[in-house]
Amino acid sequence: MMINSPSFAQIKNTRTYPSILWIYAMFLLSSNSLEPASHYADDAVKNFERLSIKDSDYDDALLIYGIAEIGLFALNLDKNHLKNARNVAKKFEKKKCFPKNVQVHYDQLTQEIAKYNRFKI
Repeated sequence: MMINSPSFAQIKNTRTYPSILWIYAMFLLSSNSLEPASHYADDAVKNFERLSIKDSDYDDALLIYGIAEIGLFALNLDKNHLKNARNVAKKFEKKKCFPKNVQVHYDQLTQEIAKYNRFKI
């Protein structure tokens, strides 16, 4: 990605960088590219955390990561992906109110995880 080139180095320490990673992860997820979607969403989450940003964009990036992970579990039954998705969902269990886009992704994640409740980790 061009965003990782030296020309864009000045944005690495701004919220723009993880936001672009998060949006790109959503695009990849919508095109069913689960492995790169998981990677970029995870990278976005780590960069939001590095910048101490924990807002609805951070929440949504985390949920996109969880959705990609549960999708990867469905493909290859690697329990690490299921564990990652469940860990994401647990972070949101106590929250009662979400912005609409976050709520949609939370609902999607929890519905997908419910399909695999029989799997123990």
